[in-house]
Amino acid sequence: MIRRPPRSTQSRSSAASDVYKRQISSDEEVKRLTGSSYRHLSLPNESSPTGNQIDNLLIHFLFLLGLREKQKGVIVVCSPEEDSGKTFVAQRLYQILTRLGYRVSLLHSTSVEEILFPQENAVSSNWRSLQSQYDFLILDTAAMNTSSVSFVAAEKADITLMVVRPEVTLRRSFNTYFPMLTEHVLQKEHLGIIVNNAGHR
Repeated sequence: MIRRPPRSTQSRSSAASDVYKRQISSDEEVKRLTGSSYRHLSLPNESSPTGNQIDNLLIHFLFLLGLREKQKGVIVVCSPEEDSGKTFVAQRLYQILTRLGYRVSLLHSTSVEEILFPQENAVSSNWRSLQSQYDFLILDTAAMNTSSVSFVAAEKADITLMVVRPEVTLRRSFNTYFPMLTEHVLQKEHLGIIVNNAGHR
């Protein structure tokens, strides 16, 4: 009787390696996937970059995307998946713009959905009220693989920021959702990609 060899099973380390291979690996890869038409910002991968370093990079990036001319508007911060660092970026932007003297409201995912998808079939009065009360609305939207709200928000945004985290963001997710996002932004020169090398969550 001939015995067949036992069916090989994938080891845990091998499975982890396969997942790693499916993830975005670096900011260079992000630039290659998006092309040269979009602006990129790489947050430093130092163990503990100072808040001032990050803030200076972010405000300069906003100026490149048109903040200097606008002085007022909607900033959407989104990501293909959770744990990219988009909430960290949204919170830093809130602190930066507040220090610069702007009136700023930071809205997280649940609040964003309530405002963008009101119960009535009409434009939310809350949305108009917020725009009249504040210079900037920062919308920290739900991850794109869980909700379509980012695409709706992008259609209302003056600046849209997609946050990607190397070794976390799946390549397949990025290749799926980034082209969809570009179809919803009003002007591609106001869409920027932030590569979160620092690992902020």
